[in-house]
Order: sequence, then structure tokens, then C-alpha cells
Amino acid sequence: MEKICKRFSKEVKYSLPLRFLQHVYTLLVILIGWVLFRSPNINSAFTFLNAMFTNGVSNNPGFSIGWFLRKYNVLILLLCLLFSTPLVPLIYNKLKLKMPKNIIMLLENTLALLLLIIIIITLVTSNYSSFIYFQF
Repeated sequence: MEKICKRFSKEVKYSLPLRFLQHVYTLLVILIGWVLFRSPNINSAFTFLNAMFTNGVSNNPGFSIGWFLRKYNVLILLLCLLFSTPLVPLIYNKLKLKMPKNIIMLLENTLALLLLIIIIITLVTSNYSSFIYFQF
């Protein structure tokens, strides 16, 4: 698949849709690989993959996509999508040119502190999750 994409990208101008498809391809390979790696057997892996990519009903409510799409998770997903685009670095670079360095440093440090606090709150209030390599 990668060789086909590389050959195709040489023939076609390297454009945004092609880069987007390459990102989607990478994410799909990683997500499917994690499921296969973490599942205790192939049947549970296929059950989980079926629930991930379809709206299939499963015996386990944790496999339902609606179970994962809570307001907080959707907000985090939207923020991740926003920060994965080149829009945020573009805005940041424009702000760096217009604002004094000490204000930029203050904003960077404040944002980093806020993110740290949010991460700590999320970790403290989340459920226990065993270490992924514990089964080995």
C-alpha cells in the first residue's frame, strides 16, 4: 500500500487531499494494530473492530460507539482535530510577530500550566486502566 501511494504521489502533485489520505491510512493501520495487539484472541479483536467501524450492537456496552462519544470525549476529539491542522501554528506564528516576547512567553507558560492541570484532573478522576504490557 505504501509503495502504491509513493508511486502515485510522485505522479500527482503532492496535494492536501493526498496528504489527508496518508494520515487517515496511518491512523487506521495504527488503530487496527493496537486492537490486534491488545486483544486476548482473534474473535474478540474482530468483535471490537466490528464495533469500531460499524454501529454494530455488541453484548458489551463498552463496545458501543455511543458509549465513547460523551461530551468531554467529543470536545477532546475536536480539539485534537483542530491542533493537528496547520491552522494553529499559522496563527501562533502571526501572533509571535505582532506581540512582545514576554507576553508570548507568559501565554505559553499559562497554557502549559492549564494543560497540566487538566491532564492531572483527568488522570485523577479516570478509572483504573492496567498497563498494556501487563499481560506479557
